[in-house]
Amino acid sequence: MSGHMNSILYVWLPCKKVYPIGPATLADFVHRRYPNVRQRLFDLSVIPQSKRVNALRAEVRDVRPDLVCFSWRDIQIYSPHEGDESLEYAFRFFYARNPIKRLVASLKGLKFVYTYYRGIQSNLSLFWTLDREFPAIRMMIGGGAFSAFADQLIEKLPEGVIGILGEGEDAVLKMVEGKPLDETSGERVVFRRGKQIIKGEKPIPTTIEGVSMDVPYISSIFPQRDSYHGALATIGVQTKRGCPYDCQFCLYPYLEGRRVRYRPAEEVVTEISQYYHQWGVRRFWFTDAQFITGHEAYPQCIEILERIIAEKLDIEWCQAIFVPALFRKNWRI
Repeated sequence: MSGHMNSILYVWLPCKKVYPIGPATLADFVHRRYPNVRQRLFDLSVIPQSKRVNALRAEVRDVRPDLVCFSWRDIQIYSPHEGDESLEYAFRFFYARNPIKRLVASLKGLKFVYTYYRGIQSNLSLFWTLDREFPAIRMMIGGGAFSAFADQLIEKLPEGVIGILGEGEDAVLKMVEGKPLDETSGERVVFRRGKQIIKGEKPIPTTIEGVSMDVPYISSIFPQRDSYHGALATIGVQTKRGCPYDCQFCLYPYLEGRRVRYRPAEEVVTEISQYYHQWGVRRFWFTDAQFITGHEAYPQCIEILERIIAEKLDIEWCQAIFVPALFRKNWRI
């Protein structure tokens, strides 16, 4: 193999239980190009908080990776999702007429803020643990949360950690090949050089054709895969990247760019079919910024749904749809 990295450990940092599609995609991408690179996917979300540091240590000792790639998906506070009442109590604090309810909400709010900052510090401490105990290992960090808060987080990470903004396939591949990753490498990287924060730019987005997930391979490198098996599990599948819109609340154009790139429908349904038959999954979530971004997306979306029907895949699926796009042409499904 003409590369400098012989083994990679992908670490999914703790978040609400969500299938680690980002690290799985990276591992599959590397495997297709360098099948001799040993890889493992490690999900900290399914490990109790008190055991995570020791579990990571044990995983590193077992895998002996040259490179550890962390994926940080969520940094959330006052965000509405199942199991998190922070937004509800924020509204009570500001708008409840009953002063007792406002007092309770304020105390709850302090607890949420403490939990939020403790979670951030807990994640950051993992990098310092590896830096101190395994100094020869190279580290990278990416994911939606890191990309959104890269300037703040990179300052708190050990020097030498390379951050990836948005798509990470090409950057990880360059690390495997022993190529330098700096401000001149043509990748959206961020890192510290002393007290200075350096960033690079990526002029050409990553191609996503021919990236249908090799589910048997992912099964072989993901010991915790059973947590995502069965009819009640939900698996993320990406059909496209990029979003042409400019919604103030959304980071997708920043993360993936404004040009929409489509995966062939056949590849998408092949991936769904593998999870369906091999893992018993019946629920799927299209992880695109928008499943239907506009009329240009109609052919791909229709073909995906028609292929799902033709293959008799009895599934549930969900995703966001840009509603005005449905009315620009007659939509028939």
